[in-house]
Amino acid sequence: MRYDSLMPPFLEICDLNIAFGATKAVEGVNLQIAEGEVPGVVGESGSGKSATGRGILGLLVPTARTEGQILWH
Repeated sequence: MRYDSLMPPFLEICDLNIAFGATKAVEGVNLQIAEGEVPGVVGESGSGKSATGRGILGLLVPTARTEGQILWH
C-alpha cells in the first residue's frame, strides 16, 4: 500500500530488530498501517509476533535489545 505525503501512516515500523541475549527474535520488520486499518499478524510459534507487538507498545523486558524505528503519527 502506498501513502501520499499529505496523509502519513498512523503507525510506521522501519527495520525493527529485537534480540534477547544472543537470540534474534525479530529481524528487519517493516510495516505501515493507515488510520482505520485493522492488521492481522500470522506466523509460526516462535516467529516473533508477540515480541513485535510488545516492542510497538514498549512492553519488552529491560534486557531486550532493539534497533529500528517505531513511529506513531
